[in-house]
Amino acid sequence: MALLRIAVPSPLRRLFDYQSIDNTLPKRGCRVKVPFGRRELIGICLEHPEQTDLPETKLKPAIEILDQEPPLPDYLLDLVQWAADYYQHPVGDALYQALPGHLRKGAQQIESHHTVLKAKESASLETIAANAHKQRAALSLILEHPLGISRDAYKIEGGDTSALNALFKKDLIEEVIAKAHWPEIVTRELPLPTNQEQTEVLKRIHQAQGFSPMLLEGITGSGKTEVYLQAIQQVLEQGKQALVLVPEIGLTPQTVSRFKARFSVPVVAMHSNLTDKQRYEAWVDAKSGRAGIIIGTRSSIFTPLKHPGILIIDEEHDTSFKQQEGFRYCARDLAIVRAHAEEIPVILGSATPSLETLNNVLQGRYQHLRLTERAGNAKAPSIRLLDIRGAHLQNGISQATFERIRAHLDQGTQVLVFLNRRGFAPSLSC
Repeated sequence: MALLRIAVPSPLRRLFDYQSIDNTLPKRGCRVKVPFGRRELIGICLEHPEQTDLPETKLKPAIEILDQEPPLPDYLLDLVQWAADYYQHPVGDALYQALPGHLRKGAQQIESHHTVLKAKESASLETIAANAHKQRAALSLILEHPLGISRDAYKIEGGDTSALNALFKKDLIEEVIAKAHWPEIVTRELPLPTNQEQTEVLKRIHQAQGFSPMLLEGITGSGKTEVYLQAIQQVLEQGKQALVLVPEIGLTPQTVSRFKARFSVPVVAMHSNLTDKQRYEAWVDAKSGRAGIIIGTRSSIFTPLKHPGILIIDEEHDTSFKQQEGFRYCARDLAIVRAHAEEIPVILGSATPSLETLNNVLQGRYQHLRLTERAGNAKAPSIRLLDIRGAHLQNGISQATFERIRAHLDQGTQVLVFLNRRGFAPSLSC
């Protein structure tokens, strides 16, 4: 009798033994549908034990083996199992959370994007009437993606679906099977010139071999993003992929726009504002190697890459990288563990590094890269502290502050006022 040891998404901190179907032994990491009490659950096969403690009469048979190949590669399976042990969470639920929503529901895996919209060689804006604004905008958007753009991505970027039929009728665009290769030139525009500090930082990043954790500490406006972009360019030119984690969903669109403007390889975003289908297609693009750059929030740390090249954690100090419910983990720390397993560099960027990261620098575990000057001609803001002890305050604001605010308003400029409390709460307690 062939046995399967399955990790089931449940609060129980153990694995469960089942009888296989027709003595078939799925690969480690494959999904298996199994009976669990009165329910049917999607579990992950982790082992093929030779014997079990259960009597044969109580050993339930599995219902269906869902995969020929595991959705997650071995190094990600090991990462999730390590995280489940480190963060004291049931391994079955941890593995379940690491899968895209489509696969959690038992859907079949797809190998690549179905089809993409692509402009034909003869397509140009000059063939469209000047007053056909929607058609011109639609074709312009498609022309920005020489390898093609999926219909969902087209909608996300603001494309008008009604204009597509007109473009098809005019034989300006076509829908083709997506390909997993990149253009020979991976950039659309030239890199910005770097100052001496940025040049030195990039030199050290380019020299990094294998697992190399680095803290990039740079003041606001020092050009950390340009360092990321040029570090990623070298990785892409080697045919490898980059995974960039950002702390908030709100930062994702602007980051994606910046990266798409610089690079000609496919860039995908992964965050909770996407539908399950959109997120799964981005996940497939990353796994198949079609996407060169993957930008996402904390759960993207479990995204498989076909050719991993570099991991970047922007604003590494941000507490948003910590999952606060269910499977509680810190994506920043898991990035270090993952980079070690994949033997690739990992960059932690911040203007105000976390104490944990600074301690790792002091212990000699991380390299310390610094940017102390603002990039280009940018100047640091002037800061003035007002001593308001004994001063007359109106609604908590001093007369000197009122005068400075009025002076700016008289000049037609704007003023931001930050208050240190909200509502009637005078203090915070833990």
